[in-house]
Amino acid sequence: MANVEDDNTPAPSGGASAATLERESRVERGDRGGLKARPRDDDEQIDPAEYARLLDVYDNSFRNIAEGEVVKGTVLKVTPSDVIVDVGYKSEGMIAIS
Repeated sequence: MANVEDDNTPAPSGGASAATLERESRVERGDRGGLKARPRDDDEQIDPAEYARLLDVYDNSFRNIAEGEVVKGTVLKVTPSDVIVDVGYKSEGMIAIS
């Protein structure tokens, strides 16, 4: 087994572990150890017309499914009350059997 210490490793009987001391030091500084967001260097160089075109293409890539519309999909599961169907979206569709 590897000799690994993390935040969940109990401290040795002689005192606090290195991970515990590091965590306490971060808490005192207010640093949570997460990623820091930095502004992009090239934000000023984006062409407004190109940006508008990309937004239009992005918005048109989503297709709304209206209630009652017939779409193709793959049946994933049939339960006593519902049919679960994959229609290519992030979530599956659920169709009541009754």
